[in-house]
Amino acid sequence: RGLGDVYKRQDNTCVFKSADENVATVDENTGVVTAVGTGTTFVKLYNGKNELYAAVKVNVNEQGNKTQPKVVGGYNHFVALKANGEVYSWGANGNGQLGTNDTVYKNKPTKMLQTVQNIDGEKTQEEVENIIDIAAGYYHTLVLKEDGTVWATGLNSYGQLGNGNKTSQATLTKVKGPNGVGYLQNVVAIAAGELTSYALMENGEVYSWGYNSYGQFGVNNTSASNYPVKMKKVSNIIQISAGEDFLLMLDADGSVWGVGANGDGQLGLNSTNEAHLPQQMLKENGSGILYGVKEIATGRSHSVILKENGTVLSLGYNGYYQLGNGTNSPKYIPTQVINESGEAVTDAKHITAGGHSTYISRQKNTEGENQGLYVIGRNSNGNLFTQDTGNKKRATKVQSDKDIIAMALTFNHDSTIRQTGVIVDQDGKVYTVGYNGNGEMGNETLESLTTNANEGLKSEEIEERRKKYGFNELKAKKKKTILVKFLEQFKDFMIIILIIAAIVSGVIGYLQNEGITDSIIILIVVIINAIIGVAQESKAEKSLEALQKLSSHVAKVIRDGKLVVMPSKELVPGDIVIIETGAVSYT
Repeated sequence: RGLGDVYKRQDNTCVFKSADENVATVDENTGVVTAVGTGTTFVKLYNGKNELYAAVKVNVNEQGNKTQPKVVGGYNHFVALKANGEVYSWGANGNGQLGTNDTVYKNKPTKMLQTVQNIDGEKTQEEVENIIDIAAGYYHTLVLKEDGTVWATGLNSYGQLGNGNKTSQATLTKVKGPNGVGYLQNVVAIAAGELTSYALMENGEVYSWGYNSYGQFGVNNTSASNYPVKMKKVSNIIQISAGEDFLLMLDADGSVWGVGANGDGQLGLNSTNEAHLPQQMLKENGSGILYGVKEIATGRSHSVILKENGTVLSLGYNGYYQLGNGTNSPKYIPTQVINESGEAVTDAKHITAGGHSTYISRQKNTEGENQGLYVIGRNSNGNLFTQDTGNKKRATKVQSDKDIIAMALTFNHDSTIRQTGVIVDQDGKVYTVGYNGNGEMGNETLESLTTNANEGLKSEEIEERRKKYGFNELKAKKKKTILVKFLEQFKDFMIIILIIAAIVSGVIGYLQNEGITDSIIILIVVIINAIIGVAQESKAEKSLEALQKLSSHVAKVIRDGKLVVMPSKELVPGDIVIIETGAVSYT
């Protein structure tokens, strides 16, 4: 069973296998690892005679880099880890979760800060560096340093910052050790739930701190803790992923452990009972333990499983079709994710989930061409990169021209659910789409978009919007006649005063037998002024018409991922228009 089924060897010799041979291969007998492409994989080893399993995480980085790029989403903020170990954050910051030494919301990526203390006890803030992993809770953020220490910032209402108190903070500080002794060390990965923090140790153990009302600490109680607490039953874990109030853990033997909330069956135990101690996920038919798992991911209350054969399973809450099986019924055991044609997804590279949505990045095809990613589930804010707002019941292809290396979603699920999505391509470019009320898109605005700002609209979407809204042009106004222009000259206040003066002068001259010569002169002046006004207005209209003919009625627009120049009248709502200094366009 498990790895034994894969490796076959039943003697006392270790057999090695790479979980992703697109990143690195390994000699099954000697264990020599050869890099193939950048990325992360696990080299697993199995001893058939003694039923021993182990795994080593392998990062293949480009020269000069420390880690693989990564993005994570909190309730309504994002954190991004660059390959050089720098960390940036943006979005909501009411609890200091961005780690920028303030609580000001940020609508563009901003470097995170850490608080350091010198030998005299003086505290200062400096930019954080040498980071190899990141995690985002709803209102707090964790980072893992290259030295194996964990740092935290943001909301601390349940001790989720691990610093021994419940005071929130706006810069990163180091997480203390169990019982407050020293600092947590030898950590290789981190995860964060709503109000809970988790750390995976180099020896395969897991520690938890913060909120524990659903038993997600895995210690058979529901008491919160300001310090890390060691989880029971598990000791060979190689990956962790946190949902709102539950945790999934990938064992070196390819099985999955779950603990905590299970009201939607997200732990895969074929029930909805909470688990206060870790339990192993069942197979698709509900009989026996699930093995052969390569990667795990969690949304608010659903779980996603990537198997070694490239297929994807999902389970848990399914009210927005986020399980990708074509229905919206919850699943208490793993079920197959299918594509738009109803076929099983078989080319998955990585998985991620957030809130009520799921992303699946795809391997390149046999010709080495990029294939983008699949998206599933809730899409009310256009957070699935589909350029619409309809939920997706099955795995839907998007961004097929890109090789996706990182992806994330926000968790936001208040009374009006609002989500934002982010992906990173092979060139390191970051794309965001969806809700932007807190600056989640990082584009220095607060305007929500269903259109990818770097891709623009697709051809089919353009045609649909043109049918709905028509051309981008104003109907030409009917030109005024000479008579209308002449009469409009008499609307001027001074002209009206002169006309009144002429009438008064004429009446007085008539009554006093002095004649009306003055009145006639005034009226002649008024009429001449009106004629001159008509002439000037007509001349101005002709000059403007001539200028408009000389001006370029065009706009530079991003469509289908390309910059194109087109007549301004062809613009439709949602077009990304490029404005340049000196350009003359009518949009």
